[in-house]
Amino acid sequence: MRTRLFAVIISLGSALLSLWACQTSARADSSCDAGYVQQVIRQGFAAIDARRWVQVHDIADQLGAYTGNCMHDFKVQNPTAVYSFYFYAVSLHHMNDDAHAEEAVATGLRVLDQLKQQGGYDSLYDNVRPLFIDIQSRIAGHYD
Repeated sequence: MRTRLFAVIISLGSALLSLWACQTSARADSSCDAGYVQQVIRQGFAAIDARRWVQVHDIADQLGAYTGNCMHDFKVQNPTAVYSFYFYAVSLHHMNDDAHAEEAVATGLRVLDQLKQQGGYDSLYDNVRPLFIDIQSRIAGHYD
């Protein structure tokens, strides 16, 4: 399971990095639904509030898989991937897998930094970066 999760995190990060390297024209993808993604993200935060770590992990999986539906809509795909990494980090930390949680945090922060450099993602950066920093400090401090 941990190997599969690590592979998912690495493949998501690699896929996003290669997508950013290719300058393709963005077009709406009928299977990419921003409203659906927002609903799943809200469910993720509700699961965090309820301390349902397995559900948070499942939501991270769900968002990570959904990024493939948004290959041509980066305005949906990129935030979806970022939140997926965040939910992985939180769930893995609370399921006592800090090594993989740290990898999810590092990947999420790298993606956020790249998005900020590209421009147009200031709100995402400003809202999600503090969440990554918080979970990163929890991992480093080993407190709950």
